Amino acid sequence: MWATKIIDFIFDGIASFEGKMQNRMGYLYALLGILTNLLMTWDVKALHNFNPLQLISLRGVISLWMLYPIMAHEEIPFVHDSPPTNRILVIRGVLALLSMPLYIFAVVVLSIAENAVISMLGPPIVGLLCWAFLGEKYTKDNFISAVVSFLGVLCIVKPSLFLIFGTVESQSGPVQQYDDLTVLLARLALILSVIFDAVTSMIMRRLGPSVHTATITAYFCLFVGVFSFAGVIQSGIVNDASPQEWFYIIQYCVAGLLCQIFTARAYAFEKAAKVALVSYLNIIFSYAMDIVLFGATVSPNHIVGVSLIFT
Repeated sequence: MWATKIIDFIFDGIASFEGKMQNRMGYLYALLGILTNLLMTWDVKALHNFNPLQLISLRGVISLWMLYPIMAHEEIPFVHDSPPTNRILVIRGVLALLSMPLYIFAVVVLSIAENAVISMLGPPIVGLLCWAFLGEKYTKDNFISAVVSFLGVLCIVKPSLFLIFGTVESQSGPVQQYDDLTVLLARLALILSVIFDAVTSMIMRRLGPSVHTATITAYFCLFVGVFSFAGVIQSGIVNDASPQEWFYIIQYCVAGLLCQIFTARAYAFEKAAKVALVSYLNIIFSYAMDIVLFGATVSPNHIVGVSLIFT
């Protein structure tokens, strides 16, 4: 069948490429994960009228539909041989289920830039968790790199974004007016989502070398697809989506699947502290999007911030 030939061709190509780029694949996959996550953020912004649980359920179901033929052809097990490993996969699925509605709510309310900067609290948390529970080294250099990169993020976004109350504006102007309480709740939701994601990152690092990426991703898709089905029952599958909205929905689902795969592979190849540091590039891509799509201006603090992040 042509489909199986395509799957074989893709897997052979990936295996060959990973073999040649062994020492750099962790960073490359982390970068691809950032780009696909940014695309998801853009899609969620475009679909702000949808119930978050609708989007999450669709993402899980469509991702499983795309994963199944690959796992069946490659004979990748959905259930791992080790019961403790399966329990860890379940915990990871539950954390993902808790994190995603919080994240989508925050993305809808907050600007892309503020979403990126609060998400930057994640890398040091990931590094510390892996140091505490997995015994990975979290050196002074790792800590200094995280602090300098975070200062670069603040330089770009400006500390005013961390005010507890007030209307948030991106570099390209107000995103949408929300009351102070909604903005506060969105910030708190995103911080909680970052903590959940940090724990799942530690779990992916723990599982990465021993569990197939497709198995890790399938557990995630199953949990977010099935247990968010309440949103579909409440609001229907879609709210009379237009063709353009269907495009964003499908793009969101595909980008979400790729983001999960890229992130899991990154933690399979590289230590968590190093992979997490790559995520600071997210703020640069976010502002590049603001500049290209919304006409944001580049100021001296942007240049200083970018320099600190790359340092």
